[in-house]
Amino acid sequence: MNNKVFGVWLVLILLGGGVGARAVDSQPFTIEDLLQVRRISDPQVSPDGRYLAFTVGDVDLQADASHQSVWLLDLSAAGGQPQRLTPAKTSDWNPRWMPDSRGMYFLSTRSGSIQVWKTFINAADAMQVTHQPLDINTLKVAPNGDRLLISMDVFPDCSDLECTARRLAAGTGPHPQPRAFDRLFIRHWDTWSDGRQSHLFVIGSQDDRAVDLTRALDADVPSKPRGGDEEFEFGPDGTRVAFAARIKGKDEAWSTNFDVYETAVDGTGGVHNLTQANPAWDTYPRYSPDGSPPGSASTRSA
Repeated sequence: MNNKVFGVWLVLILLGGGVGARAVDSQPFTIEDLLQVRRISDPQVSPDGRYLAFTVGDVDLQADASHQSVWLLDLSAAGGQPQRLTPAKTSDWNPRWMPDSRGMYFLSTRSGSIQVWKTFINAADAMQVTHQPLDINTLKVAPNGDRLLISMDVFPDCSDLECTARRLAAGTGPHPQPRAFDRLFIRHWDTWSDGRQSHLFVIGSQDDRAVDLTRALDADVPSKPRGGDEEFEFGPDGTRVAFAARIKGKDEAWSTNFDVYETAVDGTGGVHNLTQANPAWDTYPRYSPDGSPPGSASTRSA
């Protein structure tokens, strides 16, 4: 970790520990005090190196609710103070910069579901970018800004997103729906599996049409329950996408064999396994600047 990144993290840690906490006194530290401490996460430095965007989480005890907002810090200004970029009462997170550093895309619940929005540094408000029928879970911006990678949970036997949305709506009635499981996992932490998989989609930054890049694989991209956009990546020229995946089958519950795959950004030409020879965990693909095939974090030497 270089000194600049370490300094950014130190600023965020100090900010997170000091904002919202009660002044030091003789009273014990209570759960209410803990809930008032702001949660700082997901720091993103702008491509030009001038700004730092990050997410701040706040808990509203009176409303029994929590909110996230995107904040901005000007790294070029000595003693600069973080500024809130999105309103306090909305839930906005996952800021990802535009290539020209003029603004960013982020995820928000403002429209009633989780969709992609965008804002500019000096803008008074944000604009909704996607209008998908399903919640969007992760987001990444292409190097030239013309496309976005997003992930959504879909039923793999559905031919389109509307099919998944209809099936979900039909299962929200007053009576529980029975489920049959013929393979693990059936539950991740506090969430039962309902048969959906996380699929990776590409959309145009000005076009909401979603192309499923991982339909051919029996896998979650990104992985569940904790995987994020660190598990997929655009190539330097924006024409290819690399991602990590573990094939489910009957072995998922006791397998750590993740592989790195590559496909064309338009979904043509098939999906190619780049690390098939390694039976261990390959993940976090990153392309070389010259566009040569991506390297990855791996347990092959363990």
